[in-house]
Amino acid sequence: LVQNMYAVENFAQLDVICLDKTGTLTEGEMKVEDIYVLNDNYQDNITQIVKSYLFQITDNNQTMRALRNYFGQEATFLATDYFPFSSERKWGAVELADIGSLYLGSPENLFSHEEMSSMLYEFQSQGLRVLALGHSFKRLQEKAPTDLEPIAFITLSDPIREDAKDTLKFLEDRGIALKIIS
Repeated sequence: LVQNMYAVENFAQLDVICLDKTGTLTEGEMKVEDIYVLNDNYQDNITQIVKSYLFQITDNNQTMRALRNYFGQEATFLATDYFPFSSERKWGAVELADIGSLYLGSPENLFSHEEMSSMLYEFQSQGLRVLALGHSFKRLQEKAPTDLEPIAFITLSDPIREDAKDTLKFLEDRGIALKIIS
């Protein structure tokens, strides 16, 4: 404690704290809330499509673990090619035989603003993370095709830590500005 006394002194001079959300304010355990099929043509086999996507993709981040926990992974449809998720692109993709190319990722990075539905904005306003699943009959490309068809939204949540509200109020009551960087 004595060796870290400077930290207490520095804390007294603090006026802004920048926090990230995941794992700091939240429990850091994402879970799938639901899947919303946007195109009735995929209603009957959407689960098999997502399972086939997850079977091929090797990503092992929190989002992929949450998807695998919810859907499982099974190669109902044979994958012929794939692009792993890239934080630069904000999507990953798999080409499935007899289905076409599937792109999974940030709706904002897969579709134009005009294609975003009020449903998406409603989910986001509830604090849910939203992944979009899009389909194309074209072969996989380094850039998402401009004619990508939205077929589903997958909503995920990361519960807020039980003590987050009290901690943030404690800091706020002492005049410390809080900035969320996420």
